[in-house]
Amino acid sequence: MNFNMNDTLILSIALVTYNCQKFVSQAMDSILMQKINCDYEIIVADDHSTDNTLQILLEYQKLYPKLIKILNSTHNLGITKNYQRAFKECKGKYIAILEGDDYWISPNKISKQIEFLEQNKDCSFCSHKIFIHNEINNNATLFAPLKKQKFTTKDLIIDNFIGNFSTCMYRQEVIKKIPLKLYDLQVYDWMFNIINSTHGTIGYLLEPLSIYRQHEGGVWSSGNKLKQRVDIAIAIDKYNLFLDKKYDKEFHLAKFKYTKSPTLKTIQNLFSVAGINYILHYILPPICIILINKFRHYKNHK
Repeated sequence: MNFNMNDTLILSIALVTYNCQKFVSQAMDSILMQKINCDYEIIVADDHSTDNTLQILLEYQKLYPKLIKILNSTHNLGITKNYQRAFKECKGKYIAILEGDDYWISPNKISKQIEFLEQNKDCSFCSHKIFIHNEINNNATLFAPLKKQKFTTKDLIIDNFIGNFSTCMYRQEVIKKIPLKLYDLQVYDWMFNIINSTHGTIGYLLEPLSIYRQHEGGVWSSGNKLKQRVDIAIAIDKYNLFLDKKYDKEFHLAKFKYTKSPTLKTIQNLFSVAGINYILHYILPPICIILINKFRHYKNHK
């Protein structure tokens, strides 16, 4: 299928990197192997890597100077602001994301997603199944073995079946509608996709087309699991307010899911500030907190 239409740039691929010298060549090679029947650009947003990531990318740019544009930075912007500038630089009708430590496994991934969005105008963006490769124990598992191709905002809030940015292809027209104040929050892929989904349905291809790599140097996969749970719970409250509590019930269900099912391995250092906050807010039954608040209210107004 040929996607050239009126000389409009059809596709931007944003490669988002930070200290991934070990993996970034495989990521870039998986982009370059794509069978794409349209004009496209590769926008590299490197967040001031302190290893050789940028040097490796500059070598690719020498080989493909008209295709690859590198956005360097004199200081670390953080994940949210780095994504914001990447989206701003993308000129294509569709925007595909690849994080520097992930890679695509099908040469037809991009063409399949473009074709899906062309045929399903109701979808604000689309994703697909992935394999999660844990490099620490060398295991690979299929993530989100779903059986339908369209989902709603409510579906995504309750269960993050998308997994990560590297599966996603967005419509630029939808990205432009996102309020800039969103980027003042900590933007996780899950939350960003929730906001996108408020502009249409979510498309989902039932084929694994990429690898999400979990490794010791990964920003998320190597993070403290307890702190991550607390951070997600805080983010859920902020995004619920961001959407004016339109999906209040679903956000509360999501919060319960992420904070009521910890394993013993994830609850570490419980006497830290994060641990104490976790116990007070998420392990104590909500009814106890309600009763305590009512008692305080009664005592103050006695």
